[in-house]
Amino acid sequence: MKRFFPLVLLCLLFLMHLPFLTSDPDRITDVHTRGAWTDEGLYSAQLRNYLISGEFDIKENSTFVRGPLLNMLQFPFFYLFGNQRIVARLIVLLITFAVPLLFLRLKGFEAFAFFSILLIYSQLHLFHFSHYALAEMLAIDMVLVSVYFFIRSQSEKALSSHRAWYILLATCFIFIAYGLKIQFLYLAALLPFSLLVVAFTVSRERGQAFHLFGLSVLFALLLAGLYAVWYAINKSFYDYIMLEETGGRFASDPGQLIETIRWNFNFFLWVRELKPLWIALPVSLMVIIWQRFRRKTGRQSLAMWVIGCCWLILELHKLPMWYLPNRYLLPLFAVVSLLAAFALSLLYLQRGIYKWSALMAGILIAVLNVPFHYRIYEERSDGLGEMNHYLASVKYDGRYGLGSWAASASWGSDMRTAPVWKDYFNAKDPLQQFHPAVIITETDQSDSNQAWMQLGIDPGEYSDSARIFRIWKYDVGVYWLKQGLATP
Repeated sequence: MKRFFPLVLLCLLFLMHLPFLTSDPDRITDVHTRGAWTDEGLYSAQLRNYLISGEFDIKENSTFVRGPLLNMLQFPFFYLFGNQRIVARLIVLLITFAVPLLFLRLKGFEAFAFFSILLIYSQLHLFHFSHYALAEMLAIDMVLVSVYFFIRSQSEKALSSHRAWYILLATCFIFIAYGLKIQFLYLAALLPFSLLVVAFTVSRERGQAFHLFGLSVLFALLLAGLYAVWYAINKSFYDYIMLEETGGRFASDPGQLIETIRWNFNFFLWVRELKPLWIALPVSLMVIIWQRFRRKTGRQSLAMWVIGCCWLILELHKLPMWYLPNRYLLPLFAVVSLLAAFALSLLYLQRGIYKWSALMAGILIAVLNVPFHYRIYEERSDGLGEMNHYLASVKYDGRYGLGSWAASASWGSDMRTAPVWKDYFNAKDPLQQFHPAVIITETDQSDSNQAWMQLGIDPGEYSDSARIFRIWKYDVGVYWLKQGLATP
């Protein structure tokens, strides 16, 4: 396949993102949580506070300590172009769209690049999270880059020293993935797991394969050790955050585990917009196995099959989780789409009916997403943009706005922000701790688990004016505190 067609498809998909760059997160891709709405701001809040005030407090928020590489990546762009939401979103979008260009450079994988663009980048959830200022898609991008270098390491023409170099690069990008968001730490096992399977699968150069496996273990441990140093420096705070945010995610009783898996499958996975993906998965695996035994595929094709299946296996640990928003499932959607793209690329490389069947199947799967994309396009809103415009009209001189919505509501302003959550974060005496100018919270305080109510603070009574914004299904109040109330 000529590279022209994948590039045209990539450009068309990129253009489809432009109408969404200044809109609110959509209401379909993660209907059970406000996460994307509040977290776009929260993920960058500490960096923005630093750029505004020149002061950095790692305990001001819970995000930097868990994923410091995200703010490090954002820093030069915010410094040059300002702390605007569109800047943060473009960082994610541009990096995401650069990744398939790597596979286009890989000889023999041009068809895979085409089908991966068609399936991965048009998949409903992956498409929309690609223009959100969140860590998940960036981490998936890093995993895909790691897959690319893993495939390069399995080239039969590669020198031994080059193979080791490629494995090091692949391991580094896995490290970047969980440095962006620690919840991707389980993928530190992906390369050793895959290389071990390759070592037991190949009939030639088995010793070299085991050597690469050993190197991958060594590299993974060294880089994990680097993160362990970060953990040791911030141990008490880090443990507090992770215990609160990850504790109790899994049921301890086997019966409850099975029931949770059944519930998650029925209510979160086997839904209309995802059914084509799950139908494609077993078909893709059968096609890959059939092609493997029908004709001798190359070492790199075997490597793609192996790392895709190993990644899929590692993703299955999420199915028994009590709390499973779609953003946690994005890596699962990505690897299933990757396996489907690989299967179709194998068929496309055949002659006759196989080639055209693969092309039609890929187009069909992509087209099935179109009604959902169109619905999201039609239902776009800009409530957060309205809040941003409203709050940016005031000069804060670095004073704080408090609440989990504050960071997403104040892009581009000189307001520093900090979240408040009951029995967890900044909930002891936030008015004296931060001396805020404004409190931004839902009118029923669900976003903070009624933290203000527990403190005996009624934001309405403590303010001299307020404005309520309807953001998706939430009424978010901006409460301007009475002059002098929270002044040092």
